[in-house]
Amino acid sequence: MEDGNMEIQQLKYFVSAVEYGSIVKASQALFITRQTISAALTQLENELGFSLLERGKNGVELTSEGRLFYDRIARQFDEFKQIEKEMREFSSQYRLPIKLGIVNWADQREVAILEKWIQEHPEVQAEILFLSGKQSNAMLEQGQLHFCLTTMPSEANLNFTSEQVAEYPLMLAVHKANPLAQRTVVTAQDFHTQTILTTTLGYGKLEYTGQKWMPFEVEQRQICTEDPIYLYSLLATNQGVMACHGQNTLLNQMRDIRLIPFSDGFTFPYFLRTSSATMRKRQYDEVARELIRYLKQNL
Repeated sequence: MEDGNMEIQQLKYFVSAVEYGSIVKASQALFITRQTISAALTQLENELGFSLLERGKNGVELTSEGRLFYDRIARQFDEFKQIEKEMREFSSQYRLPIKLGIVNWADQREVAILEKWIQEHPEVQAEILFLSGKQSNAMLEQGQLHFCLTTMPSEANLNFTSEQVAEYPLMLAVHKANPLAQRTVVTAQDFHTQTILTTTLGYGKLEYTGQKWMPFEVEQRQICTEDPIYLYSLLATNQGVMACHGQNTLLNQMRDIRLIPFSDGFTFPYFLRTSSATMRKRQYDEVARELIRYLKQNL
């Protein structure tokens, strides 16, 4: 950026800080650091030659000069965003290619939510891929996949980042012939007596800071396969139990299956995973913020 020239990004940060009344809240909404917004606003004020915001413990307030500037900029900024959206809709050269992975156990509910987001964003050319956990990780590493909706965070892989986008109370899916089907709640101890049907082996070896999720024992009997249909067939014939959440469309349609809550407060989270290589590209960084915001509201 040349001296004296305002950037669209600076104006975006300014408008967001005013609308949220706080630099911290604006940074959270935009999924960037507070320091990034603060530095951009300071640079903008230096270029203009006057102060725009009064900063305090309880947030920010417009100065008299800031009020005049905001009244003009906010309208123009909204108009710019509308023009940008229309240009992307009508010009195929602006359609950003996106490969969006979803782990192959996913329910039709998650797929429908992602498809709705794609329909609402004609400026992107998105493709949904159904993948195993290993496949999605490999494709993210190789730059063949941009985002993946999963129930697993990034573990210790520094090349990946994960943002939690939803969390549900953990439920246990059991066949009606299973003695646990008569319970109103189940415990971790109940869970440990069962054969677990899972797509990922060894959940019990993973540590989740601050999370109470999937209370597997390392030695617990597990039937692990990347074929979710096979796992559902085993569940339907009372050959194991499955950890899930209550919004699972397929499980709710299985007449002989009961969904029982845990008494221990375990949770079933969702994460949007991406790679550091993808996030270094500005256009994908912007898509990630929009997709995360959408998933947090709709998933």
